[in-house]
Amino acid sequence: MYFANPWGLLGLLALPAIVVIHMYHHRFPPLVIAGSHLWEFEEQRQSPGRKRSKLPITPSLLLELLAALFISLIIADPRFDEMNRVTHWVVVLDQSASMASKFDGEKTFRDAAVEELTARLEDSGRNTVVTLIESGHRPTMLIGPAASVEETLPVLETWTPRAPMHDFGPSWDLASQFAGETGRLLFLTDHLPSTSEVIPTAMEIVSFGRQLDNLAFTTARWTYDSTESKGQLYVRIANLGRTSQTATLKGISGNRTIFNQELNLAADQELPFEASLPGGLGRLTLSITSSSNALAIDDTVTLIEPKIRSLSVNLAFGEDQSAGHTARQVLMQLDDINLTDATKAQLIIAPAEKIAPLAEEQWWLGIGPLNSSDTAISQALDLVGPYLIDKRHPLLEGVTLGGVVCGGVQKTDRSLTPLISVGKIPLLGELNTSAAKAYLLNLDMNRSNLRESPDWPILISNLVEMRRRELPGQSRWNYRLGETVQFRWPLPEVSGNTSTKVPELLLIHNGESRPLPRGEFVEIPPLEEPGIYEIHEENQSIGLFSVLFFDRRESTLKELSPGRRAPITPTEGIGYTLDDPMTWLLLLGIVIVLLMLFSDWKILKPSLGR
Repeated sequence: MYFANPWGLLGLLALPAIVVIHMYHHRFPPLVIAGSHLWEFEEQRQSPGRKRSKLPITPSLLLELLAALFISLIIADPRFDEMNRVTHWVVVLDQSASMASKFDGEKTFRDAAVEELTARLEDSGRNTVVTLIESGHRPTMLIGPAASVEETLPVLETWTPRAPMHDFGPSWDLASQFAGETGRLLFLTDHLPSTSEVIPTAMEIVSFGRQLDNLAFTTARWTYDSTESKGQLYVRIANLGRTSQTATLKGISGNRTIFNQELNLAADQELPFEASLPGGLGRLTLSITSSSNALAIDDTVTLIEPKIRSLSVNLAFGEDQSAGHTARQVLMQLDDINLTDATKAQLIIAPAEKIAPLAEEQWWLGIGPLNSSDTAISQALDLVGPYLIDKRHPLLEGVTLGGVVCGGVQKTDRSLTPLISVGKIPLLGELNTSAAKAYLLNLDMNRSNLRESPDWPILISNLVEMRRRELPGQSRWNYRLGETVQFRWPLPEVSGNTSTKVPELLLIHNGESRPLPRGEFVEIPPLEEPGIYEIHEENQSIGLFSVLFFDRRESTLKELSPGRRAPITPTEGIGYTLDDPMTWLLLLGIVIVLLMLFSDWKILKPSLGR
């Protein structure tokens, strides 16, 4: 035991003071008389001083002494080390989807982990606090820090592991910070980490894994051909078990069965499957079933049907200009391209000599020569490299210019951000003087072999897809778990009224909604749960997308095994000390003091009345 405020013990000096007061306090016994008329009036005489009398042991003295003693102890704040010390469990829960694998009927590794932790918490006694941490790419505190067992158990029951394979290091580091030097560190998982991993020395590891067979989707893709009004499905199914299996692959849209296919897969075999789909399905749910399939999250996927995103393109070339002819050939090979006039075009491909006025939403690609005069063309250069290419720009993805001769290159004083250059001469650049997105290709197609190179269709295709992604609405409808979701949704026009409220965007999943940061371009960070998500603007749905679980490594269960690993440097597990200035013990002391003072008043009240 120790005192948080030792100076409070000075209050014990009141004890001898109370004793002295009681020793020098005169007490006269009551005297009963027949009447006061027989007594004469006498002048009261004061004695020169009080005489010490024998200390009377009265209830009043005892109560006052006890009250002074308790008040002194309350001010000194006694602390009992064992009563103020609690056990602190810091538990890392493996959030990997494989923890949901069934190994004993309907029992999963997750259920076994919950039973283990519940038993430990119940055995730790009343003075136990818990910090639960979910592992993941970004570790999450499920409850805590230092929550009570009563608060922890209901939260533990809601824990649902569903993450793809990830590094446990950040979760272990976070748990070590909470545990400090006295907390008990525990990691519940379905496999023991390898000895090469950097594991906290104070951490105990318990694995509940078993070797299990499993079938899983490893990829699924749905494309749509607007010219034929039908879709194309491509999936891959893997047998990640130790024996061959016969499985049934189903595709269902609403109440309609699109296909029902039986597949035979050998051990460790991955089988592709393709199917043509009618248009207008909206969504398609794929499932793979077999006699032994331990994990549910990877054997069912729901895909959203892609939407048509047509792009309007204007070719501002004459019929005899080779640049326009070669650009037209490439555009005709791309899906959902509409050739239109310049006023309606979202992308304009035109001669580079003069840039026409552009609307803010229009993109422009100018193809040289920059100056069509005979003098300028005669002074133009034919370059063979080496080419400096900005590989980070999406316009140049896949472009190499191997063996390409860039003919008709002219010097220019236009303000450009170069994307492809030779020395100080830009061959392809982005114009800095245009409010719209504008690119300049500084070469003459009549003198260059770029149109005969595979880089030319790649360049035009990249430009078209970049512009298509900038169209309002979603550009994709099916994402892998862990991918960032991006789309463009223009802000409403505000006519000079700054107080007009911008409509809120909401992301809805499984009945729960959360707001999205509003801007012209919306970016949703990687989502951690597969399924269908819906985007709302106020009360109106503006789009759906699906998040799919594909992780071959996480779906492989045949290498899991149970085991326990004790900490290398175990802690004493004594937790930490609570520092509450008003504990239940102090409150009890205050109540006792009040009772003593009240009892003392009741005892002295009769004599005060007399």
